[in-house]
Amino acid sequence: MKMEDWIKHHRFLYNYVDLFNSTFKIPMLLEYLIFISTMCFELYFISMPDINIVNIFKSLIYIGGLASQLIIYYYWPANLLSDESSNTAFYLYDIPWYNCESVSIKKNLLLMMIRSQKAAVVYAGNLFTVDLSTTTQAFKASMSYFTTLKTMGMK
Repeated sequence: MKMEDWIKHHRFLYNYVDLFNSTFKIPMLLEYLIFISTMCFELYFISMPDINIVNIFKSLIYIGGLASQLIIYYYWPANLLSDESSNTAFYLYDIPWYNCESVSIKKNLLLMMIRSQKAAVVYAGNLFTVDLSTTTQAFKASMSYFTTLKTMGMK
């Protein structure tokens, strides 16, 4: 693959991330909100004193599926994208770009290095980035809301 192709592909990927963010920012936010509320209510349902073991098992499987979906479909790819895009500048520094004969390729590589200083990230509703921190916060929030709901239910 030629250097020009790598440069075009880099531009394509950053444009694709921008398009992805503008298209899916609201659905990603809704996914996180639905996850938090559903997990909270499922935990509350499990904590009921008159629930049988079959329903507990169903709820635990459902919670596991929700958590797996959030991690596998959202957090993991978004985190890989962010990590790889932030490492792009380091990869570019390691190639002998200074030996390149074409001035336009040198300029484009320099622009790639500058652009790669800021990682490409996936946003959920332009409120937060989809990464390990926000995924952990989603789990913590659902547990906090469950605890609050459980405390209010005891009164």
